[in-house]
Amino acid sequence: MARKLPPYVIRRRNQYYVNMQVPKSLRPILGKAALQQTLCTDSLSEAAILSLPLTCAPSSLQLL
Repeated sequence: MARKLPPYVIRRRNQYYVNMQVPKSLRPILGKAALQQTLCTDSLSEAAILSLPLTCAPSSLQLL
């Protein structure tokens, strides 16, 4: 049975990323609708583990 991805983890070009939506009230300040951070892995199980600290503390996402 295939594992299901959490809604904030996306896969692009064989890499997993955390994708967090920015609240509408903060979008004018940040200038972005979403924040993305690579997890530097192509493993789903590893991505699930690596995404936890980023989703619990969104301020640790880089504001690129």
